[in-house]
Amino acid sequence: SKERTGVYNVKDSGLEYQHLKAGPPTPQDGEEFLLRFREGFGLNILHQEDDELVFELIGCDTSFANALRRILLAEVPTVALEYIYMWNNTSLIHDEVL
Repeated sequence: SKERTGVYNVKDSGLEYQHLKAGPPTPQDGEEFLLRFREGFGLNILHQEDDELVFELIGCDTSFANALRRILLAEVPTVALEYIYMWNNTSLIHDEVL
């Protein structure tokens, strides 16, 4: 079982992380860092379909989770349209936004 190192408190100003206990300082690089990361890290797949994957990361820093989120978003294919011809826009959205 994974040991919880802290909790998030919901406040009006946003989320605040509170450490439950002080552990040994985490090294910033090297083999010891990777060993500690491997021991504490977990990834559970909660749901998987053809175009959807729901998972949870356990025992990692929020900066790691955010970096993973940014990488995944950057890898999503996008489409760019060069020429759009609009004859009559009857929607509430301005032409420039469409």
